[in-house]
Amino acid sequence: MAHFYIYGGDGEIVENVPVPLDKAAAHHLLRVLRVDRLDELTLFDGKGVTAKCRLEVSNRHSAFAIPGVPQMEVAPRRKLHLLQGMAKSAAMEDIVRRATELGVWEIHPLQCERGNGGLGRNDFSRRLCRWRSIAIGACSQSRNPFLPTIHEPTRLENIPIGANSLRIGASLGSESMPWKTFADDRRQEWQSGDAYVAVGPEGDFTASEWHLLRTKGFAELSLDSGVLRSETAAVVLLALAKLAL
Repeated sequence: MAHFYIYGGDGEIVENVPVPLDKAAAHHLLRVLRVDRLDELTLFDGKGVTAKCRLEVSNRHSAFAIPGVPQMEVAPRRKLHLLQGMAKSAAMEDIVRRATELGVWEIHPLQCERGNGGLGRNDFSRRLCRWRSIAIGACSQSRNPFLPTIHEPTRLENIPIGANSLRIGASLGSESMPWKTFADDRRQEWQSGDAYVAVGPEGDFTASEWHLLRTKGFAELSLDSGVLRSETAAVVLLALAKLAL
């Protein structure tokens, strides 16, 4: 028996109040996954509320989720935040997908000196809609009840950093240190705060951007003897940070 997570939209989940599924979600459940009456279904709103539900099918392209008693899932006490230099379309989408699967709480796309992912300013709203759609799918796949907040792209200096937090960045610089050395030496510095992970665009942050990151308390970490793509570095560093919390 399979178990499927279904996104119910931004509205409130109320016991026995039908939630219409959008056409794409209904098609995916009915025609691709071929959900049947024995499968377990969980409705989620992306803000931590979930409910077991049953599916009512109107036709081949339309369905409703009928929720049971809603419950509030416990949010992580210490949260993951990703500061990600803008990458090109497919790479950035993969970063949003994997970060969501790892339970990231916020994604801050960064407008860096080395590029903005090939988009002009007027394209950001379209890209944000696409990222949100990908994050919803990743939540469904990973059974993550919390949809990450994906902010509009901004400059590094505009992002607030929480106190007593783990602050690490992937670096190609000669002054970077291995994760194990950093974790062994400085573990006591982040026993109560969130984790902030900074990953630059292809080619890394510039020297001036790294200067700004260091003033914000970020440590430069090397992840491999070679050079990782930005999307690979993001996944590795997020996974390490999650294990450290």
